[in-house]
Amino acid sequence: EGKAMDLSTVYKSMQGHDLTTALILSANNNAEIYRHRFIVSYDAQRSSAKAIRFYASYRDNEQNTLRNSNNNNNDSNNSNNGPLEARASSAIPSSASRNGAEKRQEELLHKASSGIKDAAASVVEIMAEFEGNNNAQYVATAALSRSPADKNSKFLFFYHASPAQSSKFEMAVAATAQVPQLSEMNFMRTEKEDPAMQINAEAMWGENAQSGAQVSIKARLEQSEERKQYIANHPQAEQCRKQMEQRDNALPACRNITARANALDQYSFTVKYEKIPQRLMNATYQIYKLARYAGFPYNSENVVDVNNQANQLKLRVNFAEDHQSANVSIEAPHANAEFKNLPVPHMAKHILIINAQYDIDERIGYAALNGQYNRKYFTIQLIQDESDNKFSGIQALVS
Repeated sequence: EGKAMDLSTVYKSMQGHDLTTALILSANNNAEIYRHRFIVSYDAQRSSAKAIRFYASYRDNEQNTLRNSNNNNNDSNNSNNGPLEARASSAIPSSASRNGAEKRQEELLHKASSGIKDAAASVVEIMAEFEGNNNAQYVATAALSRSPADKNSKFLFFYHASPAQSSKFEMAVAATAQVPQLSEMNFMRTEKEDPAMQINAEAMWGENAQSGAQVSIKARLEQSEERKQYIANHPQAEQCRKQMEQRDNALPACRNITARANALDQYSFTVKYEKIPQRLMNATYQIYKLARYAGFPYNSENVVDVNNQANQLKLRVNFAEDHQSANVSIEAPHANAEFKNLPVPHMAKHILIINAQYDIDERIGYAALNGQYNRKYFTIQLIQDESDNKFSGIQALVS
């Protein structure tokens, strides 16, 4: 009888390793073979459903005329190339029924690509229907649009639930991001570019999404003047400038300082909310209490004579120029709080400090492998035949 998968097996496999080696060697560090078996059962006698139907659909705007028709409008809709507004109401389709699935997907596909030049948009939908004495239906639709020719991207999400016995529930989410396209191999150009990012999001939910709870978030992520001066005066910056004079743009000094030059260190968030359930408000305060407990030596509060705007929360995060510490300020309707000189652990630094060039998995991998996590570059080498001076082959080299 082979061993079955359980929590103790997972826990024991983590023993003898730190987090980094456990992640890297988890698939190769144990020669013992285990037998894993997971069983999912359905008891039809306890269910009133007589039939269950699942639907899944995917489409993009390359399969129809949407892309061509939208491109003519995208430039005029967002001619100044500014950040797009996030309106959750735009994610609510005209119908949530199975018969309206195709129209619903077309609507979200069109709205997701609107305002983005040469948008490449796609939509995914999953639906489940339970037929019986009391019918039930659940549908989730998500659309994503982005473009290599535009800094803006957009995400729309709609969820509708009609349970058999409880009340209906809807959720609509819209999010937009403006991420600059920065130089990765030219430090001189990077010094002149603005790496700031703008993120907007809005969510609605309730029995009727448009009349239920609502949360909107506006986030601005940018680079401080202190950080720019820190990069400009860094020893690697001077070394890179000398290398670039010799047309050596891809040596380690230039690659490292260019990546550092695009890191952001000033974040500001404005959260506005209406009709929020009390349970969610309590959960948010519990999260703050945990943060206050963990950062008690660095925390200060003011709950006296506070007249901040109602139904609004402001959060500001300022990292030190060397990213070793951070200051955090919170403005709530009835209190102000600050965390000063809060130490930033090494791994947390690579998670929290955003860089438009690198996704979070790339930043974590770079830190976990001590700076040895690099993208692969392919070099094409032509093989020349000396007898007739003609090229006889091609060899691909991976570096």
